[in-house]
Amino acid sequence: MGNFMPIRTVADLIHGREYTEEFTDEILKFLKDNRLCAVVGAGDDNVEIHGYFREEIGAFGGAVVKMNKGGLIPNLCDHDKCPYYEKQVREAKNEINAIWNESGYSWFIDANFNYVSFDIMEDGVKFCRGIVFSIDDLK
Repeated sequence: MGNFMPIRTVADLIHGREYTEEFTDEILKFLKDNRLCAVVGAGDDNVEIHGYFREEIGAFGGAVVKMNKGGLIPNLCDHDKCPYYEKQVREAKNEINAIWNESGYSWFIDANFNYVSFDIMEDGVKFCRGIVFSIDDLK
C-alpha cells in the first residue's frame, strides 16, 4: 500500500476548497514530491489529474480513465481503433470513473484502487468529489 499519511494530508488540504482554486503551488509540490495524484472534474466536460502526472481528459457526460504506473495509457497510433492500444486498455488494471451529476455533485470521482476522497465547492455548494492516490498503489 502507498503512503496513506501523505494521501490523507493532501486530501485534507484540498477538502472544502473552491472550484478553480483547488491547488496551490505548495499542494502541487507536495503531490509531486510524494508521488501522488489528485483527480477532479473541471467544467462540464473535463477531468484533470494533478501532481505526479498532469493530464486533462475530455469527459463530456462522464468517462472511464485507464492507467498504469506510468500514467494514462498512451495511444501510439493515429486512430482510436489501434489494436495495440485496445489491448493495453483491455489489460489495464487501474480505472478511474468520472461520473457526471452523481450523488449531489456535478462530478463524482471513484476508482478501483486505494484513494482518499475530498470535496470541492462552488459558491458554497458541493461541486466535485475528487480523489487523491499514490502511484505506488497502481497495479
